[in-house]
Amino acid sequence: MTLEVFVYSLLGGLPTLLVWMTGLVLCALRFSTDGRRCTLVAAGLILFLVVRLVGPFLQAFILNTVLEDQLPFGVRVIFGNLIYSLPHACGFALLIWAAVGSGGRQAVEADSATPSSATPSA
Repeated sequence: MTLEVFVYSLLGGLPTLLVWMTGLVLCALRFSTDGRRCTLVAAGLILFLVVRLVGPFLQAFILNTVLEDQLPFGVRVIFGNLIYSLPHACGFALLIWAAVGSGGRQAVEADSATPSSATPSA
């Protein structure tokens, strides 16, 4: 991939990049109120940004320099896609964990700590 194609590719993906960068800014602003979720979201967004910026060069390096022509075409295509899909899967897992997994236990513990109005007091 040439630098010119890379720059045009970034310009085409600018809306997505802006959303990711805005998410990082919001994570930094809300870190004091919900640090764990902000950390998970920021890690996922940083992973997306790194893959977007480094991925094309890493893919070209691995496929052309490391593997050269040792593998059949189909296997090279699979490796090329894995370079993008594995980090994206990890990033989405972090976002899902932040949205669903990290706060659920705290809410249950908070509900069990407060006395319920349905139980009669003596």
